[in-house]
Amino acid sequence: TKAYYWWQRAANEGKSSEAMNHLGDLHFHGRGVVKDSSKAKEWWEKAAASGHLEAKEGINNMAPKSIGDRLKLWMPMLLLFLMLLAVFCYFAWKYHEMANDSWFTRNGGDSTTDTTTSTDATAPPPSTATPPETATPDVGAASDAGAPPDAGAGAGASGGEL
Repeated sequence: TKAYYWWQRAANEGKSSEAMNHLGDLHFHGRGVVKDSSKAKEWWEKAAASGHLEAKEGINNMAPKSIGDRLKLWMPMLLLFLMLLAVFCYFAWKYHEMANDSWFTRNGGDSTTDTTTSTDATAPPPSTATPPETATPDVGAASDAGAPPDAGAGAGASGGEL
């Protein structure tokens, strides 16, 4: 590119540490040229020798970092993540507590079963009423003594009110 050409020309004259730094940047990031860290370091070292501060910073950024330096960089992010995780767990626990103590559950409701089709596991208590065969007839009721057994009021195909 044209920028690379002019920075190269100025840097080769050896007068411009700024041009050397820019060439190092172009090679490091691969802008207009093939990305090449060794050429970037070479140009930054030339610029740093001329006293360019950004070039010294570029060289320092290329150096491998120790685990301690990496931990210093990631520690705030790690602490933030752990704090957010703790807040999330607290609210999830509180929501679970609230859901288990809701009015619906306290009053015997269960959202997982359908009460219209479910059968009760316990049998109903035995009935105390006497069976109809042994019941005594009402004395005050209308008498159907002469009628056949299936011809009661409302019984059979022919009689009764609708």
